[in-house]
Amino acid sequence: AVLCAAPVMAAPPPMPPPMPPPAEERLVIDRFVTAMAQNGMDYEMWTFNRLQANIASYPKYGFLVPGHRNHPYFYTKMTSERPKWHPAYRLPDYDIDLFRNGLLANVIALGSVDAIAKAKDFCVDHMKSPASSQQLASVLRDRLSDPSLTCAGRLHVLYLASDILYHLIRKQYLPGVGMLKNVLVPIVQQSLQGAAEAERVLVSAVVAQWRRDSLLEPLLLADLESWANARIALGVPQTASAAAAAAA
Repeated sequence: AVLCAAPVMAAPPPMPPPMPPPAEERLVIDRFVTAMAQNGMDYEMWTFNRLQANIASYPKYGFLVPGHRNHPYFYTKMTSERPKWHPAYRLPDYDIDLFRNGLLANVIALGSVDAIAKAKDFCVDHMKSPASSQQLASVLRDRLSDPSLTCAGRLHVLYLASDILYHLIRKQYLPGVGMLKNVLVPIVQQSLQGAAEAERVLVSAVVAQWRRDSLLEPLLLADLESWANARIALGVPQTASAAAAAAA
C-alpha cells in the first residue's frame, strides 16, 4: 500500500486588529479602560456586572456586550492594558536596558526636545504600576549618580523628570507620580553637583515652576528649594523636613 502524506495546510492569516470606533466613542472606551485599570480587579468586576445588568440605561457602554460593533476594540484595549496596571507588574530587563542605554542616554547626550519627548513617552506609557514606576524612577535617580556625567547631562535628566511628572499628573497615573516624587530630592541634589551659577539658576527655575503649578506638597517643595537656592559656599543646606523633625 502506498501511504500518502497528509496535505500541508497553510497557517491561517492573522486576524486584523479591530477597527477603532469613531473618535467620540473611542474616547469613552479609552477612559473606561483607564478607570478600570486604575481601580483594580474588584472594581472592574463590580462595574461590569452593574452596567451589563442595566445596559439599556447606559447605551454609551454598549461596547461591554459581545456582539456590539465596538466590543472587539474594547476587548483588545482592555486585555492589552490590564497587565500594566497590576501592582506587581515589572518591566522586563530588555525594556529597562532600552530606556537606560538608549532613550535616557540620548537625553543625556543631546538634551533635545525630540530626545526628551521620546524618553518621556516611554516612561508615561510604562509607569502604570507601583513596581514598574519604581523601576524607572530608580533608573533616573541612579543614572545621575554617575560621576562621569557632565553638568549639562544632569540638567537634561532633570528636564526629563519634570516633563514626566507633568504628564503623569495630567493623566492621573498615581503610582508613577508617587514613585517619581520619591526620587525628586536626589535628582535635584545630583543636578546641582558641581554646577556653575548659571546652571543652578536653571535648576531653581524648574523647582519654582513646580511651585507655581502646585505640583508638589509644600514640605517637599521646601526641601527642593532649599537645595536649589543654596549657594555652594554655604555648604549643604538643612532641608525643611529635617528642620521640622529637629524642632519636633
